[in-house]
Amino acid sequence: MRIPTSPVVLDQDQLWRAGLGTDHPGMISAVRRALLDLEAGHAAGAKATVTPRDEDIRDFADPERSGFDLASEDLDWKLSALVSVNRRHGAVKIVGANAYNRCLGLPRSRSTILLFDKLTMLPLAMMDGTDISAVRTGAYASIAADLFYAPRGAGRVAIVGAGRVAEAVIRCLGASHAGRIERITLLSRHHGSSAALVERLRGTISIELAAAQDRGALAQADLLITATTARGPVVAAEEIPPGITTLLLGGDELPGSYIEPVLADGLVYCDGVASVAHRNVQSLSLHFSRRGESMAAAPIRSLAQEMVHPAWEAGRPVHVSCIGLPALDLYVTEYLYDRLGALERAPRPELRRAG
Repeated sequence: MRIPTSPVVLDQDQLWRAGLGTDHPGMISAVRRALLDLEAGHAAGAKATVTPRDEDIRDFADPERSGFDLASEDLDWKLSALVSVNRRHGAVKIVGANAYNRCLGLPRSRSTILLFDKLTMLPLAMMDGTDISAVRTGAYASIAADLFYAPRGAGRVAIVGAGRVAEAVIRCLGASHAGRIERITLLSRHHGSSAALVERLRGTISIELAAAQDRGALAQADLLITATTARGPVVAAEEIPPGITTLLLGGDELPGSYIEPVLADGLVYCDGVASVAHRNVQSLSLHFSRRGESMAAAPIRSLAQEMVHPAWEAGRPVHVSCIGLPALDLYVTEYLYDRLGALERAPRPELRRAG
C-alpha cells in the first residue's frame, strides 16, 4: 500500500477525464451503492454546520438594493463540513454557501472535498467538489424515477428551480430515463433563468426541454421535483396532480396541506429518515415539528428499503425528501478517483502535489 506524503490535487480537467461531466450512469450507480451501504451499516456520515445570522449580511451588502428579498428567499448562508467513511475510504466535504452570491455573479455554493485512506486516515486527494455535489443530488431524481415513476401517457417531468441542482437533475434523468420521459419542463421565479438553462442544455440530451411561461405544466407532471432556495412552498397543494411522485431536494418547498394527505393515503420516503428529522429544514420534518410531534412513529421508509423490498404501486401518491447524505459525496468521489487511477494505469494517480 502506498500513501502519498501529501494529497494529490485533482483539477477539473482530470475530474472530467475521469467522467464527471459524462459518466452519469456510473455516478448514479455509486449513489445507489451509498444508499444501500448506509442501510446495511457499511458506511456512515455526519454533518456540522455554522450559520451566521441573516441580518449580518448588512455588514457587507444591501441585499434588497441588489435584488435579494430576505423576507421571501432563504439566504442559506452557512459553512458546513460533511464527514463520511465506507469500507475503503473516508471523505470530508467543506461547503461554503450563500444564496446572495447570485447578486454578485457567483455560484451559490462551492465545495472542497478531501479523500482519505480508510486504514491510516491520511489524505489521498483534494479537489473542487462543487460539481460532484450537484451530480450526487441530481442522482436522487434518477433513483426516484427508477422506484416510483409510471407515466400515465407520454412521460412528463416538472422541475421547480433552474440552478445547478436542476441542471444536474436534467443530466441524470437524460442519462437514465431518456426512453421513458418525453418532456422536462422547468419553472422558476425568473423565467429568464429557466429559459437560459433550457437553451444551454438543448441538444445535449434526447429529452425535450421547455421553460414554462405559466403553471400549467404542473398539472401534466408525472414526477414533480423541487430544487430551490425558497423560504416557503413553491407549489400549492391543488397544483399537484393526484397519484404522482414528488421529490423535494431543497428546503420547505411543499405545503403541509399536501404532506398530510400523502402521509395518510400514500407512501413517504427519505434518503435517510433520521437525517431528515434531525436537520428539520424540509417540509416533511417541519410538518411534524410545527405540531410538536416526532417523525419517529410515522410510516416513513428509506429509499434503500424500497430498493430491497419494493412496496410502491403505480397510481399511489409518493413523496420523497432528500437532505443530501454525506456518504454520497464519498462514493461519487471514490468512483472518480478509482477511474482516474485506472485511466493513468497506476494504483494511485501521479498528480500535482498540494503545498
